[in-house]
Amino acid sequence: MTTNNVVNLAGEPVREPGEPNASLVAALEDLLADAKEGRLQTFLGAGWSSDGQRVSLFVPDYEDYFATLGSLAELTFEYQHGRGE
Repeated sequence: MTTNNVVNLAGEPVREPGEPNASLVAALEDLLADAKEGRLQTFLGAGWSSDGQRVSLFVPDYEDYFATLGSLAELTFEYQHGRGE
């Protein structure tokens, strides 16, 4: 099935199922580079695969538990109210 005439609620074209998300790939490559350089020390993330499965990752090697919870609360607010835009 082709989705070239389908748009999302924001009016943007919908990617074909399984088509790479270029902005996601770039963001993850930036995070990987930060981890390799020692700047990124922990990570919590969630997403969705092309087949609708939830994907999550938690690497808890950071001492400040409460800062991590605060970061998650801020991210939740941003996602709910601005969708990261």
